[in-house]
Amino acid sequence: MKHPRPHILRDLELRNNNISPAKESRLLAVDYGEKFCGFAFSPDGICVFPLSIVATKNLEKELRDTLNKKSVQKMIWGLPLQPDGGENKICAQIRLFVEELHSPIPVEFINERFSSKFVSAPQEENRQDDLAAAKILEFYLSKI
Repeated sequence: MKHPRPHILRDLELRNNNISPAKESRLLAVDYGEKFCGFAFSPDGICVFPLSIVATKNLEKELRDTLNKKSVQKMIWGLPLQPDGGENKICAQIRLFVEELHSPIPVEFINERFSSKFVSAPQEENRQDDLAAAKILEFYLSKI
């Protein structure tokens, strides 16, 4: 018997208990990488959808376009923290990028260490950044 995915169970639990999802329910998660970044989207603070993979060199334009098209209310950025909780050079790059973005949309950072290890892409695809972003968003939603 195939078991439902955790986000489906959470959706059912929230609906059955009449619990409100996240206050800022239109969420965008970003899995940052030096070459590619993944986006994932939640339209309601409950369900999570892998959205796209973009080249990091095009990140600012693609991010602004996505924020506008999806009417995002909050961004969740994954930080690949060290095992001791310390930050590394990628964390510094992420924080600098977000600071220079000057977005009016609230931003929250979440530890995303090992998010890529929790996902697997089909054999014919070698990118899984959007799936990792979806996992980051699932981590975030499970904590609120």
